[in-house]
Amino acid sequence: MNLISKILISCFLSLIIKCACHAQSKGVTPMHKFFQEFADSTIIMEYSTQSWEPPSYKIISKKSGILNCFTYTAIDSGLTKLYKRKVVKIPDTLRAFLQLKKNNFRNEPADVNIFFNVLDIDHDTSIRIWNDIMKFKPWQLLDDKSYPQCSAVAMDAGYSIMHLITKKEIKTLIYYAPYYYEEQCPGNKNRQGIVSIESIVRKYVPFRK
Repeated sequence: MNLISKILISCFLSLIIKCACHAQSKGVTPMHKFFQEFADSTIIMEYSTQSWEPPSYKIISKKSGILNCFTYTAIDSGLTKLYKRKVVKIPDTLRAFLQLKKNNFRNEPADVNIFFNVLDIDHDTSIRIWNDIMKFKPWQLLDDKSYPQCSAVAMDAGYSIMHLITKKEIKTLIYYAPYYYEEQCPGNKNRQGIVSIESIVRKYVPFRK
């Protein structure tokens, strides 16, 4: 087996592992710790994918009474051209190493780097977002581990993941298919809370603005 084949197999196996773990939260990253150190309170919504793409994040942070919104999306628009041989002609060995190097960033945890963006959302809207979320008392919510599951079964559904950050702790709440289970077994205040909070964030905090 030549060097190029070994590199490509290594890349392929890495992608398989990523796909197998797609639904899991990446947990606490350097980005989370940054907000714990420099902000008073922060809510981070984590959006995992059903592919080998890294998760994206929407962040709402409060410091000294001032609210700000941020996003983190690890996108590499140049990677596609490396895979399409007809678009750009690159020697096989060089292409293999470029693919390996450019894929490595997907394994890096979220941080305040080139993928981190500040959103231009006016102060009044930011206050409305925060106040609307606080109506559901996010720091008092419990996730799926803390209450009985609904008898209905959802297959291959997505997760809703929320990180709650203060100076004292970073709390991660993970809900599996909360929209589906709230329809099937309505009335759970924890599921209602995450569904409502996620809807607020989706409405007011775009990934790009």
